Amino acid sequence: MATRSRLSTTELLPLLAELFGSRRAGALLETHGDLRRAYRASDEELKALGFSSAQIRRLRAIVHLAAYTRPSPFPSGRSIRRGRDVAAHFSARLALAEVEEFWALALDVRNRVLEELFLGRGSLTRVEVHPRDVFRPLVRLGAAAVIFVHNHPSGDPAPSEQDHELTHRLVSAGLLLGIPVLDHLVVTPGGAHTSLVCSPPRFKPDGLSPQNEALRKATLSVLDDQFGPRAW
Repeated sequence: MATRSRLSTTELLPLLAELFGSRRAGALLETHGDLRRAYRASDEELKALGFSSAQIRRLRAIVHLAAYTRPSPFPSGRSIRRGRDVAAHFSARLALAEVEEFWALALDVRNRVLEELFLGRGSLTRVEVHPRDVFRPLVRLGAAAVIFVHNHPSGDPAPSEQDHELTHRLVSAGLLLGIPVLDHLVVTPGGAHTSLVCSPPRFKPDGLSPQNEALRKATLSVLDDQFGPRAW
């Protein structure tokens, strides 16, 4: 499923054309795809597209200021009813992140937000976290459930084998500690996202092992009990 969290290229093109001219705006989006990638381009790359030094500074200022419009953390006490709302929030919140970040949304017994937790920062393609370190602040908060989120700066929401393995470890730890993992979401700058709990891994032709499948079904059962069948 995908949630829209930014302007499409068609909508963005005329806005950029007003600032930098149609030719430069078209070349920018054709080469870099979006403003996030354009922001990371070198001055030399942008000058090759016809941008002057002043226009490059203006472009970087626009993107930098846009970062301050990203959503604030979920307010304490907000009720969480749908995973896609969490995905849309973090897609926008992490839209300009250049590396993978790992976050948790701690919930109380009524699935209301206790706190939004930043738990780790990695590389462009991977973030390393350990269940022990992840659950320590959740236990301290008295969380009754948790939703984990990490971003893929590449824009591809497809989870890796490591993502699935981490989810299995987190779900196992959560069941043992009495803090069920309601979901582990992969989000992207464009809004597309994947649920690692609700979707079995596809990297193995035979799917999940019986043990892992049992864990996944146990977690889905928790979701059904708290939100109703297929509501998540």
